[in-house]
Amino acid sequence: MLVAMRSTDRRRAIQLLQSMLFMDASQQFDGNASDPTDSSVQLSAGDVLPDLFEASVDRHRERIAIECAGASLTYAELDAAANRWANWLRQRGVRRGMRVAFWLPRSIEVHAVLLGVLKSGASYVPLDTEYPPDRVQFIFENSGAAALITNEQLAAGLHDLPTGVSLHVVEPVRTDVAAQPQTRPTRTETGLTADAEAYVI
Repeated sequence: MLVAMRSTDRRRAIQLLQSMLFMDASQQFDGNASDPTDSSVQLSAGDVLPDLFEASVDRHRERIAIECAGASLTYAELDAAANRWANWLRQRGVRRGMRVAFWLPRSIEVHAVLLGVLKSGASYVPLDTEYPPDRVQFIFENSGAAALITNEQLAAGLHDLPTGVSLHVVEPVRTDVAAQPQTRPTRTETGLTADAEAYVI
């Protein structure tokens, strides 16, 4: 069963950013700065998930946001990477109301992809790399996702995707993504509201 979730509950939103990224002991993400109990973060009733992350970025730009396998990114660097993915996805027609699946191994890149999907206005469908390709394909097809982001190794195990679905393999597109502007998509551009779908599990 697939369940669509929205981000109207702020505490749940913080837990989402931390727990829905397939994190383990090798990965850390500092979500405390945008915790809704922190009175120094001024958030409105209409905030969405990207707002919560960006509130942390604006307060702690040079603080390490994530560490994985010996690599790390500051909040500012992670925000810039996510913005480049968001702008790249929007150039390819991704908009609010669409679902974008990602099937990627644990890495810093997967965090940038996830946040980029949210910043583009779409919702995301996380696919566990421990699942066999046939199960992933079944979940993907039943999620109604319009696009799938994965890597070359995992993509090799997939069969034909449904007509109209876009397959984005990260290795060939990294240079193009890196060339995108690192400016944040605006609410006017994305049309995001607090009742927008955030993810599907």
